[in-house]
Amino acid sequence: HIGGARTALFNYLYAKSKNGFFKIRVEDTDKNRNTLKSIDSIINGLDWLGIKTDYDIVFQSKNISDHIEFANSLIAKGLAYKCFHDENYIKKFKFKKFVSEWRDPKKKKPNKKKFCIRIKSPLLGSITINDKVQGKVTVKSSEIDDYIIIRSDGSPTFLLSSTIDDYRMKVTDIIRGDDHLTNSFRQKILYEFLNYNPST
Repeated sequence: HIGGARTALFNYLYAKSKNGFFKIRVEDTDKNRNTLKSIDSIINGLDWLGIKTDYDIVFQSKNISDHIEFANSLIAKGLAYKCFHDENYIKKFKFKKFVSEWRDPKKKKPNKKKFCIRIKSPLLGSITINDKVQGKVTVKSSEIDDYIIIRSDGSPTFLLSSTIDDYRMKVTDIIRGDDHLTNSFRQKILYEFLNYNPST
């Protein structure tokens, strides 16, 4: 994929220009979207470009237990919650911000019903990213939804897994496409829970 190759090249050149390390992580927690063929294609493509990792390749799926453990710790701290709404209920919010009844910790939890885990995003204030290209970019906290970090099948989402693995891998700088700017605001909430502040 040309976009992936471009991002990898920028990261590689930036890391080397700062006397840093370049690491490769395969984000394979979503089994519906990832196959061995697609993973091999990515690795072989980077090899063809001459982009080599300075450490062993990290496969995100091997860290799932850590991702889930962190999600449960957020629930214990009141920073995340189990949401029992089904898809039909959520569809009612197609044109407005979804609000879960289970954000309220006093609401009684149903027995033996599937749930996902949602982050409890701040309702007040704003979130600012100091982007090295675009400068300071700010959004109101009220614009960030209570996004899912653990799906109803028990698997972690990209937003959770990538944040935890950034922290574990001691990533210092994040270079991303503009299409991921919205995700960056969501992840910044998790970064703050970790007391972790990588450059963007």
